[in-house]
Amino acid sequence: MNSLMTNNSFPKTLQKGFTLIEVLLAMQILTIVLMLFAMFYIYLIGEWKTSVEKEERLSYERHFLHYLSRDIQNAVSVTKDTHYLYLLMDNGVSYRYHYKHLEKRVDVGTKQSNGFSYLGRITAGVHIDYLDFEITDYGVLVTYKVLGSEIRERFYRYRQDG
Repeated sequence: MNSLMTNNSFPKTLQKGFTLIEVLLAMQILTIVLMLFAMFYIYLIGEWKTSVEKEERLSYERHFLHYLSRDIQNAVSVTKDTHYLYLLMDNGVSYRYHYKHLEKRVDVGTKQSNGFSYLGRITAGVHIDYLDFEITDYGVLVTYKVLGSEIRERFYRYRQDG
């Protein structure tokens, strides 16, 4: 009777396969590996979104600097007061740049015969934390800080009376 109770009495075909412990262990290892892949995927998606947002902010910053530099470089006269930068072009048109620190944006206007008219916001999509203009004999030093970056400076020459 003892020989009937041993595993040797069963045919070899019934002894193939995995034990319950082996199956549970394999499932646990597979779960850990899949969790690691999922965490890595989530990390990559977050990094991708961050890089896209940063590139978008840089694009808006380049847009802002393009318009500002174009106007300064075409100006024949540049003046400044507490809140405004005034640029006079050789065709008599005058631009006024206004930094609104509470709204963290820059608006530009053009002078018409009846005064300044509003043209629009040139910093759409980018928050300007700080903006200052220093006028020299040769150009304008623009000091600015965009949200999430350090203070930057750009110098632009203007044409000076034709």
